[in-house]
Amino acid sequence: ITYFDLKGQEIYKISQIDKKLKDISKKTNTYVNSEEYYKEINKLKKEEIYVSDVIGESLKTKIIGRFTKESAKKAGIEFEPERYAYAGKENPVGKEFEGIVRFVTPVYKAEKKVGYVSVALDHKHIMQF
Repeated sequence: ITYFDLKGQEIYKISQIDKKLKDISKKTNTYVNSEEYYKEINKLKKEEIYVSDVIGESLKTKIIGRFTKESAKKAGIEFEPERYAYAGKENPVGKEFEGIVRFVTPVYKAEKKVGYVSVALDHKHIMQF
């Protein structure tokens, strides 16, 4: 959860990912350098909420089917299943997708917009519903 000013500078932040305060108006300072919500939130009115798509790093694999030493050799790669995407029984030790959904709403003081509150929720929690 973060509170940031109208220019995008984080003022307060509680995070398990990155505790450093950043200027989120710059895409390179957002989760996996990919968010552009700052452009969208300026349109928000009192009590409106911006909700992002799921944001996360895309993980790939070069193996179709089970990730075995034989299938890795056939694909011309080292047998390092933990470096590729999780794929259930086909690659149970692979890296799982880590994604968030971001919620942002403006903060007002005496009817004047003074900043924003942002919550980034791990998409796994939404998927549990």
